[in-house]
Amino acid sequence: MELCPTFAESLAEGRGPRGRIALLQRLNTSELSRTRTMDDRIFSCMLCGACNSRCPAGIRITDALYAARYALRLQPGPRDLTGAILRHSFRHTHQAFRLVRALQGLISRGPLQSIPAVRVFRSLKITLPSHAFRSGGSLYRVQNARGRVAIFSGCTTDFLFPALGRLLAESLQALRYDVVVPRGEVCCGAPLLSLGFRDDAALLAEKNLSLFKKLRVEAVISLCPTCVHFVRDVYKDIAGEGMLSAMDDVSFFKHHAGVLEGPPIAEKTAYHAPCHTLYSLKSDAAARTVLEAAGYNLMDTEAGCCGFAGAFAVLYEGMSAAIREKRLATYRNADSIITSCPNCVLQFQNFCGQKKLQHTIEIIHQSLTGAKR
Repeated sequence: MELCPTFAESLAEGRGPRGRIALLQRLNTSELSRTRTMDDRIFSCMLCGACNSRCPAGIRITDALYAARYALRLQPGPRDLTGAILRHSFRHTHQAFRLVRALQGLISRGPLQSIPAVRVFRSLKITLPSHAFRSGGSLYRVQNARGRVAIFSGCTTDFLFPALGRLLAESLQALRYDVVVPRGEVCCGAPLLSLGFRDDAALLAEKNLSLFKKLRVEAVISLCPTCVHFVRDVYKDIAGEGMLSAMDDVSFFKHHAGVLEGPPIAEKTAYHAPCHTLYSLKSDAAARTVLEAAGYNLMDTEAGCCGFAGAFAVLYEGMSAAIREKRLATYRNADSIITSCPNCVLQFQNFCGQKKLQHTIEIIHQSLTGAKR
């Protein structure tokens, strides 16, 4: 229970793993019926996975909640405008990107403020870049290539942090890999599955699996641990197979730690381990290996959630912000924060004060290219 971020924040039994499982059991036996309170308890889980390895009954609690959300979506219930907006946006990400770019000037004022997604967009001070990372798709070739890899961009890198995508491509080239950034990648489906739209998520999974199978690459690398967890692990459940060669950036570059070595860095640095890095990919040790090779002496800090969790930040804006502030308080003595998830960067970037905030790929790129830190 102590690992569950929503229970720790609310201290409500129904917002912890034990309470949610008890509610699901009563729903399944028709002892309870659907209510707004029931929906809140089921949809307020951040699906971070912290509880899965600790459940004494061996229940995969996140899987049970995915199934429950799907079942609830199939039942008649209250009109959900926010869910409908998010569903359309993640099914048609490029269309949504163009629309939001066109409306950026209106987001800070007017009637759009009543839409939760718009409020979060404003509170996180999001400004969309002029072009997405995957605009048109690309093949980056090098001379005497040692191999060929692909990038799974993910929505946050693609539409909010395209510069991080370029750093990943350049870092892979620096190690003499040909790099494929395919046209046609769609959302990994994590936001849709978390909202209960399993059929939509499965359709996106099938599109991505079909696309990446054709590339004939030795690895599919992403800056987003949630994307990696979904395309590698969750796709097995919703589409019958996963991208077994998918991995996050730190897992790939860990095998090249020798060329990342740099002089010791004096500043006090905290590594923020994203939830899916910690509980699903279990690659937090790889991240630390990479950062320590690059010269960082990492502080010893407790693990914890940033509070973002995709659609959760929209549906539970206040709780998301409270979890973020609690997490940043644990880094108060750090000069800089490094994380390995673009969503954590998004959640933290305007709330760190004078602290430097970086994604691991920025450190990797600096080490490989000699760019100024």
